[in-house]
Amino acid sequence: VWTKVVLVIFIVAFQECQSFSTTKLVALRRDAFSHDSKHRRVKAVRLSQNGGGDVASVLDGNQKVNTPVNGVTLKIATDKQGGVADLSSEKSDRFTCSTSLDMVHRLRRCSDAVLVGKATVVEDDCSLTVRRVPLEIVDNNEGPLEQDIKSKEKPQKRRQQPVRVVIDPRKTLDLSKYTIAQDGLPTIVVHMNPSCVRYTSDKFPNVEFLGLPPRIESESEMEPSSTLSSEDICEKLGSLFGIQHLMVEGGPQTANSFLREGMVDRAIIVRAPVSFGKPLLWEPWSSSLKSSPLEAAGLVCVGTEMSGVDTIEYWSRPGKGWPSDPNPLSSWP
Repeated sequence: VWTKVVLVIFIVAFQECQSFSTTKLVALRRDAFSHDSKHRRVKAVRLSQNGGGDVASVLDGNQKVNTPVNGVTLKIATDKQGGVADLSSEKSDRFTCSTSLDMVHRLRRCSDAVLVGKATVVEDDCSLTVRRVPLEIVDNNEGPLEQDIKSKEKPQKRRQQPVRVVIDPRKTLDLSKYTIAQDGLPTIVVHMNPSCVRYTSDKFPNVEFLGLPPRIESESEMEPSSTLSSEDICEKLGSLFGIQHLMVEGGPQTANSFLREGMVDRAIIVRAPVSFGKPLLWEPWSSSLKSSPLEAAGLVCVGTEMSGVDTIEYWSRPGKGWPSDPNPLSSWP
């Protein structure tokens, strides 16, 4: 009997000890995991607050990770009355601040293509190339990180000039008169055509033509009206040419078209303390540049900063923020 009693006591004690050891081990593992998670969260927050990186940077071995910037970025320049220039910024006398001009060229540099309307080409004979900032970048990633950095320790890759896209609905632009068809750099001319066609011309080997079916704006029998759709243009530039980030630089009618169709993901408004003069005023922006066209396009102002003597407003779609987040707005482009 005593033997059985001792055996039962031994078994119960053994089970209690095993249960205690297992419970204690699980608790220790849980505490260690919680401590490690808390540590990693604090580390990530500190990096974000210090502007030294973001959560993705922490997860990638404390190395900066460039976030790709896609979609459509619109740049608009206005004078002190709100008058809109042709937006190409090729003529420096339309800005008093070289800092703003540098920003425009940085935006071109981080864009796959720069788009303007026919009137901008006629007015400026613009090249739409990157000239005021270097094309070299440190690595192959695209994004909002500063790209002027030059390091002898890291191999540099020379970035290509952005593709120029010109909207010439009725294909009436005499390309022989303008730089974009003579400098050998890639150019796309978009025009209306009954069906979607893509072709080249021996006369202008650097130019590709893209014909797209027009969309009917007015069905009036007296005055039918049709035009190219910015949505169709963006879709074809992406699917046929691989363009993922498009900069819309001019002119006002083109800007309004992209805003009206809700194709703008972010906008940079440069307000210069000068007067462009009557020849550069365009309807419907000429009286004053109110926020309503931008708000109607679904954009919200995420901040304002000074660029020399110019004032720059940054607009973006709700919830998207700015590409440089959490760094200052002016960090991108």
